[in-house]
Amino acid sequence: MEKFALRKSERFLEQGNVLVLPALELIYVWNGFKVLGKSWSMIEPMFILIERHLSITEKEKNQRLFYLEDFCLLTLLKGVCLKHMKSPLQAEECFQIVSQHRGTLKRDSFLIPYAMYERGLLLKDQGNFSEALDLLEKSKYACLVHHKYVLVEKVSYIFYSFISFPFFCRNDFKDYLLQSRLHFRIHSAQIEIRAKLKQSKKATSRKTSGQESVNGLDSMLALPSTEQESIDMINPR
Repeated sequence: MEKFALRKSERFLEQGNVLVLPALELIYVWNGFKVLGKSWSMIEPMFILIERHLSITEKEKNQRLFYLEDFCLLTLLKGVCLKHMKSPLQAEECFQIVSQHRGTLKRDSFLIPYAMYERGLLLKDQGNFSEALDLLEKSKYACLVHHKYVLVEKVSYIFYSFISFPFFCRNDFKDYLLQSRLHFRIHSAQIEIRAKLKQSKKATSRKTSGQESVNGLDSMLALPSTEQESIDMINPR
C-alpha cells in the first residue's frame, strides 16, 4: 500500500494536482464495495458519480496526460457497481473493455489483472466454475512480448509463442501495484470454487447411488411372488 500511495502521489503532482476519484479507488482496493454493494442507496450514488466522471474524461480526452489509465479505472469501478446492482452482463462488458487495453497503459497496469479477476468472479456467481477457474489463473499468468501475448499455462509452464527471442519475455503483470493483495483474493475465490465443485460431485454421486438403489428395488418388486405368477411369466397366455 505504501508503494501504491507513493505512485498515486507522483501522479497527482505530474498531472496538475488532480486524481480521478481517488476515494472510490481506495475503497475498491480495500474491498469496500463488497460491503457498500449490499445497499442500493449507497452503491447507486457511486455509480452516478462514476458515470459523470466518465463523461468528463471523454470530453477532456485530448488534454489528459493519462487518459487511458483514467478511463480504465472508471470503467472498472463502473463494472463493480453494476455487478452489485445485479446487472452482470453490463458489468462483464466493462471488465472486458478494461482487459482489452492490456499492454497500452503507461501506468496503473494493475487495472488489467483486476478486471480479469472481477470477470472471473462473475463467472463464478453464474455457476461457470471451470471458466472462472481458468480466467482467474490467466489473470496471474500472462506475458507481453513486443505487443504479442504469450499465454503461460500453469501446467508445465509451457509457453506458446512464435517469437524468436523468448528470453526477452517479461510478465506484464509482474511486480505491479497491489499484486499480493490480488493474489490473495484470487486464491480465496479458487478455494471457494473448488469447494463448490467438490460438493457438486458428492451430490451427483449420492443421486446416482440412490437411483441405482431405487432401480434395484424396482427389479426386486417386479419378481413373481407366487408359483402361479412364475408359471405365467414363463408361459404367458
